[in-house]
Amino acid sequence: MDRVFRLDIKIIFIIFAILDLFCIAMGMGVPIFCILFGFPIGWLFLMIFISPFLQLLTTIFTSYLTLLKWLKNNKTAR
Repeated sequence: MDRVFRLDIKIIFIIFAILDLFCIAMGMGVPIFCILFGFPIGWLFLMIFISPFLQLLTTIFTSYLTLLKWLKNNKTAR
């Protein structure tokens, strides 16, 4: 532990500045930490909530269009 306290303050400050700039750059450029930690949570949310909802909307929209087409064909057949 004495070795740590005997290091030159300039070297410690340079190491701190480089590490700080590296961490800030990783967070500001491409948010690697957000992507890595948020990808499984985001993916699960997408697969559990958003995807079934979009499938439901697609099914309702398709059935509505089918019903409109069927009604239009029946109206003209009479």
